[in-house]
Amino acid sequence: MGACLQVREALASKVSKERVGTELEGMFKGPDPVRAVADIQRLRLFPVVFAAPQLLRGALGDDYGAPCATLLAEAAALIETLHAEEPMAVDERRLALLAAMLLPLRACETTRDGSKPTMLTHHIVLESIKWKRKDAEAVSALHAAAAELLHDLSGGLTGAGENLRVQLGRVLRRLGKLGLVRPGIVLAPLLTHPEAAPLGVDPAVAHADSAEARSASPEALRSPSSADEGRAARLETCRLLEAAMEAFGLSECWNSKPLLTGKEVMGLLGLKGKEVGEAMEHVTDWQLAHPSETAAECREWLAAKDVTAIKWPHSYCQGWEQLMRDALPGRHHLLERHHSADYITPEPANKTYISVYSALHDPQAGEVRVFSEVHPREACTAAATCRLQGTGVDVSVAARVDMPFSALLEKDIPEPLECFHTCLLPTGSESAQLASVTVLSKTSRVVLSQRVERIEVLGAHKKSVGICTAPVFTDVPQYLDWVDHHRALGVEGFHLYAVIMDLSRARDALGRGRPGHKKRLTVQQSHRVRWHTRHVTDYDLPSHYFGQAMLTNDCLYRHRQTYEFLLFLDRDEFLHFVDTPPRAVNLAWEFHSRLSGTNRTSLAFMSAVYRVHCLVAYVPDLAERPVHRGADAEVEPQFAEPYQVYKGYSIWQTDARKPNFSNCTSVETLAGNVPASGRQCHSKSVVRPLTVDFMGTHSVVQPRASYSWSPMAFHTDQAFLKHLRCMADRHGWMADESASLCERGLPGDSSVLAGDEVEVCPGDP
Repeated sequence: MGACLQVREALASKVSKERVGTELEGMFKGPDPVRAVADIQRLRLFPVVFAAPQLLRGALGDDYGAPCATLLAEAAALIETLHAEEPMAVDERRLALLAAMLLPLRACETTRDGSKPTMLTHHIVLESIKWKRKDAEAVSALHAAAAELLHDLSGGLTGAGENLRVQLGRVLRRLGKLGLVRPGIVLAPLLTHPEAAPLGVDPAVAHADSAEARSASPEALRSPSSADEGRAARLETCRLLEAAMEAFGLSECWNSKPLLTGKEVMGLLGLKGKEVGEAMEHVTDWQLAHPSETAAECREWLAAKDVTAIKWPHSYCQGWEQLMRDALPGRHHLLERHHSADYITPEPANKTYISVYSALHDPQAGEVRVFSEVHPREACTAAATCRLQGTGVDVSVAARVDMPFSALLEKDIPEPLECFHTCLLPTGSESAQLASVTVLSKTSRVVLSQRVERIEVLGAHKKSVGICTAPVFTDVPQYLDWVDHHRALGVEGFHLYAVIMDLSRARDALGRGRPGHKKRLTVQQSHRVRWHTRHVTDYDLPSHYFGQAMLTNDCLYRHRQTYEFLLFLDRDEFLHFVDTPPRAVNLAWEFHSRLSGTNRTSLAFMSAVYRVHCLVAYVPDLAERPVHRGADAEVEPQFAEPYQVYKGYSIWQTDARKPNFSNCTSVETLAGNVPASGRQCHSKSVVRPLTVDFMGTHSVVQPRASYSWSPMAFHTDQAFLKHLRCMADRHGWMADESASLCERGLPGDSSVLAGDEVEVCPGDP
C-alpha cells in the first residue's frame, strides 16, 4: 500500500502533466480506451491523472473515477454498435469518449485566485491533462446539447410539428458546426444512466437532476429492469434521434446557408449592428421550420412580420475580455418593442419592460444585489422572494425592494426606472458558490432571473482609490491624459461603462463618426482600465441618461470590497490640486485624513467648466503611401482609415487661472439642493463604498445605518475639478479656432448645460 501511495505521489509531482496528456491522447485514440481508463481507475490513479482542485476533493470523494469509467465504457459500446459500418473519425470518437467520461462532473464548478467560477470539466481538460481549449469547449457543448436532445425527444415523434423541428435543428446546427453531431446523439441517452448523477453538488440537487433527465426521456429509458435492458433502451434512443433527424430533413442542416443575407434583413427591418445577427437567427428558425420554402417566401414572411412580436435579446455587463468576444452575462427581457431605423417616441405605457443588468454576490456581506431597469413600477415591487442556487445551495429568502429614483417624464411614456433587489443569504451560506438568482412574486411568478457574479474581496489588501465613470458613449480628446493624470495622483483602477447606442450616432459621408458629442466611442485599453458595456434601446433614450444611476450603483457595489475610496467622475473631468503637481499628491491620505473618525460617507469637489477648443485634424490614410522596411525589402502596403488628432487645451501645462466658487460652497448645494441664494453648481464625490447603500449620479442618496448622507466639502482653494468641455454645436465640436470660448448665447451652442455657473475664461485671473 505504501508503494502504491509513493507511485501516485510521484506521478502527481514528478511527471509533467503535458507528458501525461500526451500518453492519454494515445490511449483515447488507441484500440481499447475503455481498458486503459479502467486500469487507471483500478490502480487508484484516476484522481491523480484527472485531478480536481483540492477544495473539491471532499465534495467529490476519493472514488469519483468509478462512475466516469463506467460511462466511458457505455459510450464506447454505443459507438461500436451504432457506427460499426461507418466508424467515427479518430478525433470525433476521442471527444465523444472524453465527454462521456466527464459527464458525472458536468455540474461542478471551481475557482482560482478569486477569479470567476469555471467548470470543473474545463479545469481537468486544460490543467490536469493539458489538452487543448477547443477540447474543453467541445466537452461543454456536448454536455449542454445532450440534455437538449433528450428533452426534445421526450414526446417521441408522434404528432411532432415544426416546433420540435426548430428545437432539434438548433441543437444539430450547433453540434454540426463543431463536427460533433454523432457524439451528441451518443451522449444524450447516457444522462439517464444511474452513474450519470452529478457529483460534487448537493445530493438533493443531484437527485433532482437525475429525476429531470429521466422524466424528460423517452418511456423506455425511465425504468429499465436490468442493465442489458437499459443499454438496449439507450441504443434505441440513439436510433430514434437519428430517425428524427432524417424525418425532419435535418441531416445536413448545419451546412445550409441562410435564405437571406444580413444586408437584405437590414433593408427589410431597418436594423443595425448586433440586432441584425439576432434577426438572422429568426430567419434561420423559419428556415428550419419550412425546409422546402424559397428565399422569396422567406422575404415575404419577414417583410410582413410584426417586429413588435419579436423578442430581441440584448446583452449588458461585460468586462474587457467579454467586450472583445461579445459574450454577455446579462440579458434583456423586452416583452414588446417598437423598433425603427430612426428613433421614435416609444409606445404608451401599457408595456412591461424588465432589463436586468447584473446580479452581484458580496460573500463578505452575505448578500446578492440585482440591478435592473423596469417599467412599470409594479414590475419591481412585485418581488417577494429570491431563490439562490449554486454549488450545494438552493435556498429561498426574502427580497428587499429599493427604487431610490423618481420618474422624470410624463406618465404616458414607458420610462424605465432603476430597480434594485437585495437578497440576504442565510447564516452559514454567506460565501457559497452561487450560480443564479431568481426573483419571484408572492404568487411564485418569475419576476426575473440572472446569472450571479461574485465580486472581488481583497480584505486587508484593499486598493486605495478607484474611479467609476458611467455612461461613456463618445470620444473625448483628453482620454489618455485623463488616465495618466489620475494615475499620477494615485488612482489604482479605472472602471468605465460603455453605452452602445447606434441610435444616437451620426456619421459623415465617409462613414466616420463626427467629432464631439456625436463621435463614436473608441475603446482604448490599458491594464488599469476595466470596461463594462451596456446596449440600450429606444426606451432608454429619453430618460435617466442611458441608465447612469443603475450603472453607477453597479460600480459602487461591484468594487465595495476592492477599494477604500471610489471617485465618481466623467472622462473630461480632472481632479486638480491647487499649486501641486499630480505626483506630489498622496490621494489616499488626502481622503483618509478628512473622513477617518467621522460618520461622513463622502467628500465633494466643486466643478468648474473650462471651455476649450477641440480642433480636429485629419491625417492622410497610410494606404496612400507604400511603406518600405529597408533598402532590400519589398514594398508592403498599409491599410488604415484616416484618423483624427486633436488640438486644444493641455492639462499638463501650468494654468494659473482660478475659478470663482463664491456662493457655491454650501453643504446644501453640494448635496444637490439649490441654496436660498447663490448659484447652482456642479459637484462630484469620492465615497467610502462600505458606508453607502445607494449613489445618485453625483452624490450619495442613501447611506448605510449610522452614517450621514451629507458630504464633507473639499475646500476649493485646495482642490477642485477641471471640467474640460469642448465648444460644440449640433454638428459636433466647433472648428472655428477664433470663436469665443465664454460668450453665452452663441448660436446653437449645445455645450451649455444647467448648473454651468462656474466657468473659466481666457484672461481670467
